[in-house]
Amino acid sequence: METRRLSGVCRRILIIALCLLAVGACRSKPKEVTGSHSAPVPQEKADLITENPVPEPDPGTVKNQQPSYTDTSLIRRFQYAWADSLPKPPILIVVDDFGYATGSLLQGFADLPPEVAFAILPDLQYTQVAVEKANQYGHDIMIHVPMEAQGASIRPGERYIKRGMSEEETLEMINAFYAQMPAAIAANQHMGSTTTADPVLMRYVLRSLDKLGLVFLDSATTTKLVSPAVARELGIVSMIRDIFLDVPDNSDSTLVTKLKVLPRFSGRAEPIVIITHCHNRYKLEALQKFIAKVLEMGFELISLSDALKRLPTRPPA
Repeated sequence: METRRLSGVCRRILIIALCLLAVGACRSKPKEVTGSHSAPVPQEKADLITENPVPEPDPGTVKNQQPSYTDTSLIRRFQYAWADSLPKPPILIVVDDFGYATGSLLQGFADLPPEVAFAILPDLQYTQVAVEKANQYGHDIMIHVPMEAQGASIRPGERYIKRGMSEEETLEMINAFYAQMPAAIAANQHMGSTTTADPVLMRYVLRSLDKLGLVFLDSATTTKLVSPAVARELGIVSMIRDIFLDVPDNSDSTLVTKLKVLPRFSGRAEPIVIITHCHNRYKLEALQKFIAKVLEMGFELISLSDALKRLPTRPPA
């Protein structure tokens, strides 16, 4: 009998101990994350893009791919400060990575104001579809030239500008890309942090583009870019990207961060060059909201062709 009493006490102690362990586990369980937003990126780093050549899937075909950014309250409430005595530079918007998108997603970008430029990748399934759509809707075309990127696990394309190429090979490849989109009036790089940091290779690239009458817009995917210095050396005019709209994400808070940067360019003669991407509808919707807001703020959108007309005939010394 005494043995049964002790056994019952032991069972009760065991049950209490298990309950205490369960409560402790619940308290120590980390809070569940309900979204895919990353930690805020400091502004000085926010416009250095991660070079990823693979587009995000269209949310029309992938469920729960990432949260939908539909709350525009931050955009509506945003109040900007601008010195009235200083003119607002025009805004040039370039959308990268066409060649992957088709269907309603491509159509959505085509329906944007015609001032928005299309940077189209060569050698892809929908390269020609994007070229035809851009021509149909009056968008200027850029060659989105695949270039070697440092440490990239995925190649920028089947053909791309890379270390070890001669000037003849560089010219031949760029000519082949241009043949796919002869209406192009400029070029920028796809990935390219290795290529755009190489002064010898960029000399080949800039001379090859200049022979075709194309201006190079450096997307500034690295802080080590050399194109401005090489362009000055060659006496060739070039351009450089100011803002990546979709870095680190497409949320309204990111859009507001980019809007807050715009007064930094007050009084500048050349346009503010903004780059985004055509990977999915979230990027399209973010761009639509951004365009609506900057027009409301009194900015002018400028086409790539008009922006090129405003460039000096030679680079500054």
